[in-house]
Amino acid sequence: MLGAAEPTSEGINMPATLREPRYNQIASGLYGVLHGDSHSLMWRSESSQLLSDDLLERLGRTELETGMESFYELSEDALFVYQFGLLWDIDGVGKRYLFTVLESNSFVKAEQKAFNTRLWSWLGRLSCCSCSWKPSLCAGV
Repeated sequence: MLGAAEPTSEGINMPATLREPRYNQIASGLYGVLHGDSHSLMWRSESSQLLSDDLLERLGRTELETGMESFYELSEDALFVYQFGLLWDIDGVGKRYLFTVLESNSFVKAEQKAFNTRLWSWLGRLSCCSCSWKPSLCAGV
């Protein structure tokens, strides 16, 4: 259940808590922020409280037209970034915003490492099996 709506400085009613619990836990690895047309930070999820002001400022400078999206990795910050340009109608006036979702890349990096370990293990076993079936293949090794 969503909590009571909290209006931003521009009158956007953002829920006090979000349905995805990780947005409500500080440093959970999943973060959300909303920047206004003037690149100012309008809203941020509770989880994003420890993100640096410099990072949030850099994210807010992204120029995306309404309906356009961008996905990239900030390897220096160990984050994946998804951004979406949107137009929000407030009291009959359309205002442009940039919504950003960030997620820690640690889970993906751990999965990649586990995959590489399994792959090399399988390749090593396959190599050993090849040598035992056809010793002539491994004669020069």
